[in-house]
Amino acid sequence: MNYLITERATLTINNDFSSLDAQAKSFSLIKKDTGEKIKIPASAVRDIMIFGEANISFEFISLAEKNLIPVHILTRSGRYKASLRFDFPKNVFLRYAQFISHHDEENKLEMAKKFIEAKLNNQNMFLQKIRAKHRIDKDFEAQTVNELRGVEGSRAQQYFKAWIDEKLIKSEDFRFLKRVKKDPKDPFNQILSLAYSSLNKEIHT
Repeated sequence: MNYLITERATLTINNDFSSLDAQAKSFSLIKKDTGEKIKIPASAVRDIMIFGEANISFEFISLAEKNLIPVHILTRSGRYKASLRFDFPKNVFLRYAQFISHHDEENKLEMAKKFIEAKLNNQNMFLQKIRAKHRIDKDFEAQTVNELRGVEGSRAQQYFKAWIDEKLIKSEDFRFLKRVKKDPKDPFNQILSLAYSSLNKEIHT
């Protein structure tokens, strides 16, 4: 079976497929139960996300490398594990400046604070948008990156507590009782973990 795709997109491969191969200019995905082959043109693929175990051929990786398509490996439950990248940036001066900045503890802390401030603002804006009563405490102090991690964790608890206390999800079939990061079982946590893994993948890409 061939699929006509009109724009480059993420190719998501789940446990329905046992083998990942390539023929000519297309990726070939082989279904476990039927042996059916699904061909996806490499020209239509922006990046690849593989969930769980699969037999990946040399030809599959070679076609990804030839087209500079990143390959991301995740567990069956959506936890990010690793990435294969083939388009390494060539701006050595930019890379050097980034390494220097990484070892500047004061600059690193200030930059991280900006990310946390933006995250808290976005969370409050979203709570306001869905007309929730709760708001996340935006004021914090942190002298080290580790302290900042603690701040982020405590604010995340406040955010998810708002969802639980106000019962912002109305469906009985789609409930959220608590945040479970490792091996999430319920649909809400599975979607969250998948979203975080996708974001992680974008950062690596």
